[in-house]
Amino acid sequence: MSEINSEKENVMRLLLSGQLENIELGLTLADSLQVDLTEFKNDIEFIFDWLVRGDRFADWDDPDPTIAIEDRIMPKNEVPFPKKLRTVTLTKEIRLEKRNLTCIPTQIKCLVNLEKLNLYENQLTELPIEITTLQYLRELSLYNNQFSVFPAEICKMTQLIKLNLDDNQITSIPAEIANITNLESLSLSNNQIGSIPPEIANLTNLTDLSLGNNKLTCWPSQINTMTHLTDIKLYSNPLQSIPAEIGNFPQLFTLSLTGTNLTSLPSEIEKLTNLTYLFLSNNQLQSLPLVSKSIIYLDLSSNQFRSIPDHIFELTKLETLDLTNNQLESISEKIGNLTMLDELFLRNNQLRSLPSQITKLTKLEVFSVRRNPFSEEEYKWISDWGFNNVGDFY
Repeated sequence: MSEINSEKENVMRLLLSGQLENIELGLTLADSLQVDLTEFKNDIEFIFDWLVRGDRFADWDDPDPTIAIEDRIMPKNEVPFPKKLRTVTLTKEIRLEKRNLTCIPTQIKCLVNLEKLNLYENQLTELPIEITTLQYLRELSLYNNQFSVFPAEICKMTQLIKLNLDDNQITSIPAEIANITNLESLSLSNNQIGSIPPEIANLTNLTDLSLGNNKLTCWPSQINTMTHLTDIKLYSNPLQSIPAEIGNFPQLFTLSLTGTNLTSLPSEIEKLTNLTYLFLSNNQLQSLPLVSKSIIYLDLSSNQFRSIPDHIFELTKLETLDLTNNQLESISEKIGNLTMLDELFLRNNQLRSLPSQITKLTKLEVFSVRRNPFSEEEYKWISDWGFNNVGDFY
């Protein structure tokens, strides 16, 4: 074992001193020596981190493979950077999240086969132009950084499929976003965006659009022709109303309108025949129009419902129904029709009793009914049944 460790140490020294032409050559040498450099190959991002921070590696008296690379770092400029380390072709994914990075070095262009780049939860404010040379990059994650402007470099990366810029301070989306023609998922939630450019409609491959918790004051009409969308997340925007054009999205699978100041929904929502997840909590809804019978998750919590609309009892595929924090005074016997329910939330309403048909919900795993004005006798039978038949009763 000591001989193998010694060979590994020698190969690593050669790599890091620049005496080998590139990393691939080093790994070939390692293979010929039967040296296991899996740890090195799988953690290639430490090289990039080294570039970013300018740190240098120390000599290793004991090249113990159980010691993390990060624990073998010495102060800056102790050893010259290996200039011949030019061609890094061993990895398709780099993870550099949560490292307090303030910049990305131009050497990013060396990662020629990179497909996924994770840089979330850092302190980045801009990107180097060299990032646009990564022709195979498909997924770029930059959420929770310090961007105040949508990086112009991204609009030149037409091959991108998935882009996440959540949790920044971006105030607008450039028209040039239309250049990212392969984009399928765009996430810009938790920013300061007040409007959407009409050019976004040119993203004909886009299926997932997330703009939650921004400054949108009305439904973005610019997306009305994007009938291919499957996921729309506009939660926590003061929209106040939803237009009839909501019916333009027959492929919609998820619709999140939580906390958007809604008092009603248009009847056209019934046209969303593939809708499966519907989030409508924290609004002022008192009624609900007919919705697709394909729904399995329906969140109506924190609204103003006094009763459950009858058509909800026809949603026989429903698995989760949340009516927490409403003003429900009674539950129809039809609740027994929802035999696929595994989560039912009725907490904090005005219920004084529950129908016996609730016991037909034999698949319930979560049942929340507390903070209702049940009589002692009523609550006793409910709790006896709940504790005996439901995994999580409260």
